[in-house]
Amino acid sequence: DKREHTFRFKLPAEPIAAWIDPDHWVLKKLEFSKPASFWKRQLSTDLHLAGRIEAGREISGWRTDESAALLEAAFHREKFWGGRLELAKALGDARTDAAYEALKRCLKTADHRSRRGVVEALAGFQGSEPVRILAGLARKDPAYRVRAAALRGLGRMRASAALPVILKALREDSWADVVRRGAVSALAGIQGVRSISRLKALSSAGQPLPVRMEALEWLGRLGSG
Repeated sequence: DKREHTFRFKLPAEPIAAWIDPDHWVLKKLEFSKPASFWKRQLSTDLHLAGRIEAGREISGWRTDESAALLEAAFHREKFWGGRLELAKALGDARTDAAYEALKRCLKTADHRSRRGVVEALAGFQGSEPVRILAGLARKDPAYRVRAAALRGLGRMRASAALPVILKALREDSWADVVRRGAVSALAGIQGVRSISRLKALSSAGQPLPVRMEALEWLGRLGSG
């Protein structure tokens, strides 16, 4: 019945880790202040995926070379692709040079779902090199969804230098038209209202339904903004 409660526990030795709701049964938003060593241990030893992701997000906020190294090691150690995707996102959120270099190395992962997470994280960095990396992946990555993620990333980066790659992708067939849809998103992201006439054409009858839906969504965004 009080706003605040204080609990004290007598322990036989100094603790090396601490968890609240270690099985993550409770739906909650939790701010848990604890020593850096505790977060490091949680990242490397927590048996629950949610706990490892929680630690990764916390460590990402340190924005140091050490935190980038910890997240990169956790990425390669993680067995579940969804965990790797979240750890890649944590690296991207750090926005440091060390995190960027770590993400470039993480691109070598064989699992395309994890690689898609790395691509999405790289799209948060500016400069000619990340644009060149994403443009290369948009052209030749073996996974359609990775190529689509690279195209969407180029759109978020406003990478006008990649327009030739994007226009070529508009003519490319793929499963569920994921590549062409990514190209539509990239084109709209880069050209803004200047892409409206092309988006109208892409939304017209005769175009593949997924492409029409993507174009119509962007027409709605651009028309309301």
